[in-house]
Amino acid sequence: MQWLVEQGYEVIACCLNVGENKDLTLIKEKALKVGASESIMLDKVDTFADEYLSYAIKGNSLYEQTYPLVSALSRPLIAKELVKMAQEKGAEYIAHGCTGKGNDQVRFEVAIHSIDPSLKTLAPVRDWGFSREAEIDYALKHDIPIPIDLDSPYSIDQNLWGRSNECGILEDPYAEPPEDAYELTQSIADSPDEPSVIELTFTAGVPTAINGEQMALHELIASLNSLGGIHGVGRITHVEMLAQCGILTHSEKDLIHQGLRSIEADYENGDVVFTAAAEDIHLNIEKLLIEKIGPTGGKMHTGRSRNDQVATDMHLYMVKEVNAIVHLIEQLQTTIAERAEENIDVIMPGYTHLQRAQPILFAHHIMSYFWMLQRDKERLTDSLKRISLSPLGAGALAGTTYPIDQPMTRTLLGFSGLYMNSMDAVSDRDYLLETMNNLNLIMMHLSRFSEEIILWCTHEFNFIALSDAFSTGSSIMPQKKNPDMAELIRGKAGTVAGRYMGLLMTMKGLPLAYNKDMQEDKKPSFEAVADTKKSLNIFNGMIRTMTLNKEEMALNDFSNATEFADYLVTLGVPFREAHALTGQLVYSCIQKNQLLMDVPLETYRSIHPSITEEVYTSLTPAAAVNRRQNLNGTGTDAVLQQIKEGKTLISR
Repeated sequence: MQWLVEQGYEVIACCLNVGENKDLTLIKEKALKVGASESIMLDKVDTFADEYLSYAIKGNSLYEQTYPLVSALSRPLIAKELVKMAQEKGAEYIAHGCTGKGNDQVRFEVAIHSIDPSLKTLAPVRDWGFSREAEIDYALKHDIPIPIDLDSPYSIDQNLWGRSNECGILEDPYAEPPEDAYELTQSIADSPDEPSVIELTFTAGVPTAINGEQMALHELIASLNSLGGIHGVGRITHVEMLAQCGILTHSEKDLIHQGLRSIEADYENGDVVFTAAAEDIHLNIEKLLIEKIGPTGGKMHTGRSRNDQVATDMHLYMVKEVNAIVHLIEQLQTTIAERAEENIDVIMPGYTHLQRAQPILFAHHIMSYFWMLQRDKERLTDSLKRISLSPLGAGALAGTTYPIDQPMTRTLLGFSGLYMNSMDAVSDRDYLLETMNNLNLIMMHLSRFSEEIILWCTHEFNFIALSDAFSTGSSIMPQKKNPDMAELIRGKAGTVAGRYMGLLMTMKGLPLAYNKDMQEDKKPSFEAVADTKKSLNIFNGMIRTMTLNKEEMALNDFSNATEFADYLVTLGVPFREAHALTGQLVYSCIQKNQLLMDVPLETYRSIHPSITEEVYTSLTPAAAVNRRQNLNGTGTDAVLQQIKEGKTLISR
């Protein structure tokens, strides 16, 4: 700004706070000191969060699928506010200090021109060949305080969403980055040994609360940034630990990181070819790394074996997939609760032995599956404490001679615990068997529900109609509409159970520690997870789109017989006698082709003289249902309370 003033321009400084956490008062004073005629500070952190970051969160926007955009998200907002201010002040130019590498300069100038084509831009680095080094030298000679010098001339872009560092020493993969490059995240050595567990509440795809405490989005993001920094988020696991322990140099660590990121990018672009000659995926990656960065790539494997590495991979995979399945269960539970609530007045026959038994609410029937799924979810959640154990460092079976820091890698990888015995660590497959058994129970529940849906779709029941998206026609019989998705899910339940039994039989005779038989854990585990996730997804859509034939569910049968027996009990008849009298009456009705509602009052009074017209009211399906208001009964109020409690469990 001082240089622009020297060139004859009147400069109005405009600074936006988008979450850099800087003192705006000091910035304002600095601008006035170096010659600005006016210094305007705009606090836009809430606007940045609500109008920009919320969409990035919803879209899971990651640059090259790796890290969040930082500067690129805030530039449009800054450009918009600069143009607005320039128009208010009658300015001819908007000046910026972008370094000339291209991205930021283009973003600013294109955005400014698109909003107001009449405004011109000034960029000293472009218009006067003012290099970064020249800018630094100018500031030092004119006693203008800046946060960098010629020895550390790297660029820092920071806002609420993150921090991006580049230039200078950071461009050299062989040089160790200065510690201040990690300003937002502390070293692993200084991080807590125990992880922090938080619960985020989302509303319409945007986080709104941490551990139940409602927050504005910008406050919530700032809190998560602080917590992540305390726990060393942003540092990389095994190689980071090797450098921290002095087993690798920091330059070797950075070179390995750079090589791995490059291999990852090559893989995403389809440019990686794996070979059988390298034996497995781990040695393939190591071979590619050595090709990229030289012999240093061979140091990545220091202090670990394929045995503990593969086990670590499987633990990480299963933690991720169990959480994903829990989420899918909650989606299905939500759909079940919604369908139950919107059909709370629908009465259907309840069955035992597949024989009509008593009237129940349709909502009560399908909510029974909600609670089965709730137990499934609780089992999965409980299993995470046994899945989330780190085997890294166990080596082949006996540990390692290197002075590694296993609590550090455990924390970095997000595990909640560490195996206390190295032989157990590399040979344990209990967590896979436990998960697969939990998946068996989920699939068994879906299979039972599928069987009912299949029955309800038949002409004999005709309670529901499935969407065409979840049904198929016959290749020869044009009248058919087959519930194929329900049948396939029912079939998959047997397949998932078979995979569990197969792995159980593989493990039952294995001595300690690792044996090659154990590689047979991958295929059944992956397939059981995939089948369960697909089944939950499909089932959710099937339930959400099915149509109820409410008229067909109407009760024209003897499922109200128990109501008459209970009615007799209210008149003082012992239940066993009432049961026998009702049975005789039902038999008589069958002979006469009558229902209980058709029986004349005189006939009822011949059974018991105190029977009145009230008996017909007590025999209606609605009365039968709503007399059962105990906590887990089928009464309307009881079921509504059940739905409410179910929704509360999901929201947690």
